[in-house]
Amino acid sequence: MEIFETGRTLLSTLGYPVFDQVGGESRREGRHDGYSCNASGANADGLYTTDGFVVLAGSSGRKELRKSAEGTQVERLRARLVASGAARYDGDRFVFVKDHVFGSPSMAAAAVVGGHMNGWETWKRDDGRTLDDVERGGDTP
Repeated sequence: MEIFETGRTLLSTLGYPVFDQVGGESRREGRHDGYSCNASGANADGLYTTDGFVVLAGSSGRKELRKSAEGTQVERLRARLVASGAARYDGDRFVFVKDHVFGSPSMAAAAVVGGHMNGWETWKRDDGRTLDDVERGGDTP
């Protein structure tokens, strides 16, 4: 069992949490409200959990990378998502086929929009409050 845990930890650290359960508990007890990202042509939904930021299956973003993201970790991240089966290209869209957990809201936003983004400001509630407002600013529903 120890070798499994070591392998799981190594794969997760490298950005492949294949043995991790997606989701986890909401950062705040009893809070399972979601966030949306509609920046730069994205149409994505996600959850902020104890495991990280989860982009939900069915979420999509534009296929093309922003010029500033070409040849960067964002391009490599998208390639890994496609290789792992978590996402695919569908016409002019980059679509999440499965829920996928990211280590940070910014990496989740970058994968969706195809360029570097501040996920704390990009992911928003239906009422317009940002992830930063809700999770860091002490804002209560």
